[in-house]
Amino acid sequence: MMLHSLLYILPVVFIALGFVIKWSKDPRWNSSRKMANLLIILGILTLIGRIFIDYNK
Repeated sequence: MMLHSLLYILPVVFIALGFVIKWSKDPRWNSSRKMANLLIILGILTLIGRIFIDYNK
């Protein structure tokens, strides 16, 4: 049960971290804007894939 909930929480964490990096005003993260986009895309695709796998059983 813990692992199943973790499989939904991790993509949400990726998406949240991507948005934090993207909207941050901190100059140290200016070079990480591409990584923020990749984290958001990765999180969305992982979440969609997890939902698709769980509801197609």
